[in-house]
Amino acid sequence: MMNEKQPYPKIPDVSLTHGQAVFVLWRWLVGDTANQNPPEWFKAYIKYLRREGVPFYDHELGIGTGGNVIYCYGHLMELALAIQLRFSGISHKDIAGLFIVIRPQLWPIFNQAFSEGSFNVGRGKAIKLSISETKQHVIVEGIETNTHYGTKEVWIAGIFLDLGLYYANGQLFHKTNSNDELIVMGPLELIERLPHFSAWEDYLGIINISRIADRIAYLALNAPEIKRGRS
Repeated sequence: MMNEKQPYPKIPDVSLTHGQAVFVLWRWLVGDTANQNPPEWFKAYIKYLRREGVPFYDHELGIGTGGNVIYCYGHLMELALAIQLRFSGISHKDIAGLFIVIRPQLWPIFNQAFSEGSFNVGRGKAIKLSISETKQHVIVEGIETNTHYGTKEVWIAGIFLDLGLYYANGQLFHKTNSNDELIVMGPLELIERLPHFSAWEDYLGIINISRIADRIAYLALNAPEIKRGRS
């Protein structure tokens, strides 16, 4: 295991075609067990996001319709996060508008999520918690009681992002800290923020970015060769 004195891992050096990027993102979404290529609806959604400005700035796309774009680690992470938010109920257009605003802050977080959280160092270093468990019983008389029956040990690791997304008057907003920065946490900060730890993964808006980063990096570094076409 890497110790604190060693340099943190470098960000994955990947340069994927559009077809490879779509393949990687589809595999990230559905898992390796699904032996199928990305469906047309998924390809269309990625192209829709790109037209709306995710994950490229206009100057990165070049001029004309016949050029090919290259997807790096940051581009893949931005798209993966956009997909996750879409499945959380945030609209396509709102996701695109949000990312264009927060992109300068997002990419350093993506880098930190991989270099620290995925390798159990720095702010993302794992901590172990012992959590008391209870079991509910309903006795014959219909009276419900809670009976303690032990504890379980849980490890928490990674870099977590709390976007705190909410709608007001039909507009999407995100929360920031006192310095107007996105709220980023390691495991210790997460526990302080959510003392009732057992339900943290169900808390709306908090995302384990390192979990996404680890999987995206692996898939990107092992992406198959796909015939380059117009993108």
